[in-house]
Amino acid sequence: GTLLPPLDGRVLPAGALSGSLDAFDQRGAIRLDARGLRRTVGARVLLDDTTLSIEPCEFVAIVGASGAGKSTLMMALCGFLRATAGTVAINGDDLYASYDAYRSIIGYVPQDDILHRALSVARALHHAARLRLPADTTPAELEARIAAVLAAVEMTAHADKRIDQLSGGQRKRVSIACELLADPPLLFLDEPTSGLDPGLERTLMHTLRRLADGGRTVVLITHATATIRLCDHIAFMAAGKMVYFGPPAQALGFFEVEDFADIYAATDDAAAPAAPAARWQARYRGSLQHQSYVVARGARVAC
Repeated sequence: GTLLPPLDGRVLPAGALSGSLDAFDQRGAIRLDARGLRRTVGARVLLDDTTLSIEPCEFVAIVGASGAGKSTLMMALCGFLRATAGTVAINGDDLYASYDAYRSIIGYVPQDDILHRALSVARALHHAARLRLPADTTPAELEARIAAVLAAVEMTAHADKRIDQLSGGQRKRVSIACELLADPPLLFLDEPTSGLDPGLERTLMHTLRRLADGGRTVVLITHATATIRLCDHIAFMAAGKMVYFGPPAQALGFFEVEDFADIYAATDDAAAPAAPAARWQARYRGSLQHQSYVVARGARVAC
């Protein structure tokens, strides 16, 4: 059978424009650029003129209250739900126009587990691997890949446990392992810490931090703020508007608050949610953070 690429490489049809299949080592090489993203449904604006750049190996959190536009932004970034205006590029290439060429490098972990809970961890991953890996993958290659992804999420010791015997955090790590079977260098996660206690949340966030440090670009949606400093950047959303994008350490000073949870109150107005969001959006666009982390980063040529 054909030998699988190791976990630090893959075969990507990046030569789609020439009709060829070319082998590339994508580890640490994925840059994502969004320009002027807008998503509307009728007269309702779900996402308003959002621009950001995520560089290789970065760990980025999309944060905000319920209905703030987090999921709309993530779906637009990964190409699952296209923006009605604006562009998304992977290493300078239009994701929407070339989606079939890039879909294999994009991993997505939904909020709800989709694992068969009556199976053991190893058996569930075995079935997933049979679906996701090439048909000529040998049994030895398949087992090696399963062992590798279990090690990546620190679940090797639980391989023989039934999934319904795992904690919520452990099940989430198995879900991540399922996505890692195909070795995607670009990984999206929808609220992976939802429902976890603070200890499990911290453990999972450290796991994601290691995946980014190991060469993947990782983007997640989260409401959690206790471990947000593990991220390189946060994109704070309010009423469909991006009101901040930059390092977590600078967010408190920008919003003039003492705790990350206070940002929610600062950007929220139940009676007229768009009003404070528009003010913060305008303030951010005139800030040094916007100049440094949106304008300057966007001006750099994708490698």
